[in-house]
Amino acid sequence: MNKRLALFVHHDGKGELRNYVRYCIAGLQSADCDVLVVVNGDLLEEGEKWLAASGAAVLFRENKGFDFWGWKAGLEYAGPDRIREYDEILLTNNTFYGPIYPFAEMFDAMAERNCDFWGINRHPLNADAKMPEHLQSYWLVFRKRLLESEAWRSWWDNLPPHHIWNDMVYLGEIRMTRYLEDRGFTSASYMDFDKYTRLLKMTNPCFVTDTQVIEDRCPIAKRKFFWDWKEHEFNTTTDYRPRRLLNFLAETRLLDPAMIYDDLIRFVPMSRLNDNLHFVNILPSALSRPGKSDSKTALVVYVYPLELVDYCFSYVKSAPEYVDIVIVTASEEVRDRCAEVFGELSNSVEYRIQPNRGRDNSALLVTCADIIQKYDYIGFVHAKRSPYWGDGVVGNDFRDHCFNSLLFSGDYIKNVISLLDKNPHIGLLVPFEWNCGYMAVYGNEWAGLNKKETAAAILKKYYGIEAKVEDHPLSPIGGMLWFRSKAVKTLTSYPWGYDDFPEEPLPRNSGLLTHHLERLWSFFAQKDGYYTSYIAPDSYAAYYINDSRYFKREITAIRGNGSDLSNIAYFKEVNAFYRAYMRKRLPWFFRKTRGFFRTLKKEGPLFTAGLLVKKCRRRIRNNAPRGAEQYKGVSAGAGTPQGE
Repeated sequence: MNKRLALFVHHDGKGELRNYVRYCIAGLQSADCDVLVVVNGDLLEEGEKWLAASGAAVLFRENKGFDFWGWKAGLEYAGPDRIREYDEILLTNNTFYGPIYPFAEMFDAMAERNCDFWGINRHPLNADAKMPEHLQSYWLVFRKRLLESEAWRSWWDNLPPHHIWNDMVYLGEIRMTRYLEDRGFTSASYMDFDKYTRLLKMTNPCFVTDTQVIEDRCPIAKRKFFWDWKEHEFNTTTDYRPRRLLNFLAETRLLDPAMIYDDLIRFVPMSRLNDNLHFVNILPSALSRPGKSDSKTALVVYVYPLELVDYCFSYVKSAPEYVDIVIVTASEEVRDRCAEVFGELSNSVEYRIQPNRGRDNSALLVTCADIIQKYDYIGFVHAKRSPYWGDGVVGNDFRDHCFNSLLFSGDYIKNVISLLDKNPHIGLLVPFEWNCGYMAVYGNEWAGLNKKETAAAILKKYYGIEAKVEDHPLSPIGGMLWFRSKAVKTLTSYPWGYDDFPEEPLPRNSGLLTHHLERLWSFFAQKDGYYTSYIAPDSYAAYYINDSRYFKREITAIRGNGSDLSNIAYFKEVNAFYRAYMRKRLPWFFRKTRGFFRTLKKEGPLFTAGLLVKKCRRRIRNNAPRGAEQYKGVSAGAGTPQGE
């Protein structure tokens, strides 16, 4: 049996030693590896205690030089005398999840291979990127003949500084394989190099990690596989691979997906995570198998306009008997009408009246703050009226969109509750973004007066949180959703009161506290350790999906090769450069035409001129102030009648 030392470089921006790292270290120890953890940067005390109890040695160092300089420090710390005691040295890090299969299985298989050093994957030649073949450096094993060579010592003695990530790749990972092979040492890869070169030609074999794990028993999955590389995936596949691997792990129980979710939710922006993992749940609308849930569930309904009481009842009446219902109104007249209509339900129904201040936000965060504390799951809808959209059709359809997505039928509601029971990492269930007409926010979540800067100012004012706000938040546009009470601890940590919201009637184009809070829901849920998922009943989702297909088809027809994300990314880069140049050289011209360039950035440089001109005219005509500089105590609405 070979005696081996594993040098495990660990870096975490928050100083955490997450569960997947602990699992990996334990897996290395189970494969008869002595483990030296090289901590680049800080580590919280709890993580230090775990490492001490695990039996792993620990070296703390300044976070400089990335992995290779961490490994160099580890080798120097171990010293040449100790290194000579080992048959193999493993250089690895915390950039992957595993072991999925026991590491010992891979070590045993590679013991039969005649080589001086080996890795899990060998990257093929990519002439376009000037990238030669090389072993990928997240897992490199070196054997005794190489460890005792002058070439090994010379490599580390002459290791150039690594100031940026590209230095580590080009001066470390890529250069090392060629350096050692040129000096007569042979290399090998655990994964079949020929197979994955045929599949991917010049591309990183980790892009098909699911195939490697499922077909070839690769014991690790790169973290980036689950949240990065979207462009490559979508340009070559249906981008189902990360979800396919998660499903495989859940079914086989080879590795607990909870470790992956716990890690990803802590550092990947939710919209980016959703792009790769597809947090979408299309549930049956007419057939339900789950029985009564043991979780306490409430449905909160805010009804302002009298004429929409019957509309709300047409959906709420489908709620299972074990769902408690809370009706909130702003007048006794509406309350009395609700009591008359909802009184026939067999559910427990409670009626509450609040001041005409804060609208649906105060209905949930103030009037029903105790409900959030008492129940496990809460559904929230409100009678949304949008008369400011002229003929009212778009506003009415948007209201239907939200209610259908959340309360489509009794069986559907049971399936929603069952979904929350079965998936403990789901915090919010929200309707798809509205994707029709001039109310569409699909890919344009910060339209109009809704600004990321203002949302960031709200976070700082009310919660003392300084953070970046996502470009495309997965949030309940319209303010209606299902949520887990544990996922809103941060949101409800501020003691909201009616006085936090302005008095009615609201001035038009006020600060939009309501709409910004909507867009921050997923931020708060992620901060509490939960992800946000879109939700829709199957029959209704069919329309939405086909409309999206129609939209993409028409855009593709105009742009040409519209599905090529790298092409779109190129045009965005060109546009960004042009915008920066014009802002500096011709600022007056840039100010006059910024609407055109904003549209160009979103819609693509080959979109129709008519659409561009139309949007520019509307921006100039509105000429409304934007941004955090306008924020001086954000108010609640957009100058629309109550119920919007």
